[in-house]
Amino acid sequence: MADVKNWSAVANDNSETSPNGWPEGMARSGVNDSARENMAATRKDYAAGEWIKVYVTTGNSWTASDNTPTTIILVPDDAQVTDLSTAGENRFPSGSRAKFTGGASPQFGFVVSSSFSTPNTIITITVDDGSDLDTSTNSIEISKMRDALEKTAYYPTGTTTGQFPPQVPTIDDLGDGALLDQGDGNGFDADTVDGLHAADLVTGASAAGKNVVINGGFDVWQRGLVFDDSVIDGRIYTNDHGNYTADRWKLLSGTGATDTDNMVVVSRDITSPPTGFYAAMLMTSNIAYTSNDKFAVFQAMEHRDSRALIDSSSVSMGVNLKGSGTLVNARFMIVGFTGAADDVAIGTTDVIADWGTIGNAPTLAANWNVLADSGQIAITSSWDRYTMEDEDLSAVGGVNNIGILIIADSVFAITETLSIAGVRVENSAVAGNFQPPTYAEELTKCQRWFLTTFEEGEDARRGAGTQQALSGTASASGTDQILLRLVFPVTMFKAPTETAFNPDDSSEVKELFAERGADDLDLSVFTIVKSDKIFNITGDNVSAPSASNDIVWTGLTLDAEF
Repeated sequence: MADVKNWSAVANDNSETSPNGWPEGMARSGVNDSARENMAATRKDYAAGEWIKVYVTTGNSWTASDNTPTTIILVPDDAQVTDLSTAGENRFPSGSRAKFTGGASPQFGFVVSSSFSTPNTIITITVDDGSDLDTSTNSIEISKMRDALEKTAYYPTGTTTGQFPPQVPTIDDLGDGALLDQGDGNGFDADTVDGLHAADLVTGASAAGKNVVINGGFDVWQRGLVFDDSVIDGRIYTNDHGNYTADRWKLLSGTGATDTDNMVVVSRDITSPPTGFYAAMLMTSNIAYTSNDKFAVFQAMEHRDSRALIDSSSVSMGVNLKGSGTLVNARFMIVGFTGAADDVAIGTTDVIADWGTIGNAPTLAANWNVLADSGQIAITSSWDRYTMEDEDLSAVGGVNNIGILIIADSVFAITETLSIAGVRVENSAVAGNFQPPTYAEELTKCQRWFLTTFEEGEDARRGAGTQQALSGTASASGTDQILLRLVFPVTMFKAPTETAFNPDDSSEVKELFAERGADDLDLSVFTIVKSDKIFNITGDNVSAPSASNDIVWTGLTLDAEF
């Protein structure tokens, strides 16, 4: 079972932190390399005489003694009045790095402020480790830093504490002290620039790997917005086991080894997704759990996209989840298909052979293998992000396609819900935050698999109207004339399977409508020419429109899914 992390934060509120600190063992970014170069140059300057000033006046001396645990007082030994804080320059500027010697061991800190009170100078300081000044302190060395970045090189974090001059540390040692919020007024820090070595990953993204899941944010719903068992005008896309719902996500449901339809209603949720998200998938139970009932959503990736994960020894997955009522457990899995690459069996063979009992992984169908399993995890009624990281997928040989399963592994009552958002799978040792792509980007990816002339979210059988249809022209004879042609916006996975609908009457069995002659035309007597790039309907002498140069309409869905 995978080591699953619940990041225990409102999902994707852009403040998720790992309880174990920042990710380890990852390549450094150019930003951190540049920061180290600056630190090294600063350290070189630090050692130069012009930057180290031991504050005694020429020909005279003074004694440093404690005033309070955080202040020291400089008293001239010869009682001359010497303004050490303003004698030609501010010798103890706020923010200067200070070294205090003469005690049991050197102490290091920063100057907070300095002031002159005849004949003494009082300096307020902070010590790196928060301790008080040693009472025997009698020597001070001050480094005047030219800017905030130089100060940062000596910030008392990690390996810099107690060093003089401090050694230039790695970004791993410095953590969020690597670059302070200083410099240009607005400031920046390493955590927001380089998420690889930070406790808080960069907002909404991770440089670790590329998300290979399509529609992981559930923004695209070309087939409809609600999938239940109602059949209106011969509706196609219901909540049957094996039907697609949100683009690229197939609904699976069953009891033991038996497929079960209408177990759960699937819908788009735009009212309560995680913070920063547009949508989530809402799965609402339509039955009360009895025995071995489970439901899930599944996505299979094509071989080209699976290549990033196949045989990888370091893959991570993250998903936002919440449940309601007694639906308090879930499971997510990465599975591999060892049949021929992109074989039709990916779509026609049920991935689940037997759902098994609650708390146990399902038995997969032939040629499907478990590559990574979160195990049964506890979820709450609030959005949380759950991850499994650095998973080795190389143990099973011959994998050609990767699949993702997200399962309700829990008892449940009727109308209880499982909500899913932000699914991310990447070739990385670390599960990065989900980064919602633009809608146009995600729609384009989805249209490689499914394309419709109807508006997004409108079930084709429930809609009618020429504004949602593909149009073309035909003469009365119809001889060898292209009636309709559609060039796909993106090359589809394969030449699609078409379903046509009469836009004048969605219940009409004849799929084409000739507007001027008000003719209903049967698509089957026309010639269809299609590929993964185009779809043509060509005229036929027998079923030509009655009116010359008529306008012919149809509504189309084009399915290239597995």
